[in-house]
Amino acid sequence: MKKNSSVEKKVDATLGSIDGIQPAIPSPYFYTKVLAKINSDNGSVWEKWSAFFLRPTIAFAIICFIIVINALVLYSKYDNYVPPPDQTLLASSDEYNESITALYDLENVKP
Repeated sequence: MKKNSSVEKKVDATLGSIDGIQPAIPSPYFYTKVLAKINSDNGSVWEKWSAFFLRPTIAFAIICFIIVINALVLYSKYDNYVPPPDQTLLASSDEYNESITALYDLENVKP
């Protein structure tokens, strides 16, 4: 029973701690100041450029332009492409038989 009374006291103390709480009140003309900051046109050059290029119509046009340029470059390379003459490279057997002997020539050095 002691345990229940101590828990009840803690609950009452916790609930009693919020008795003096008052709602937060902003300073005078707070909302006016916030709206003035939001509506101000003092944006930087980067903000103005990004706002222009991030419009859906402009962004779509830029993406289409990039795709068309890539397609033109790709097809123009294939139109002028001349395959190299047929040459077969035969490696001699000596090239394949060369081995690195420096790693395998370990001497047993006895102290």
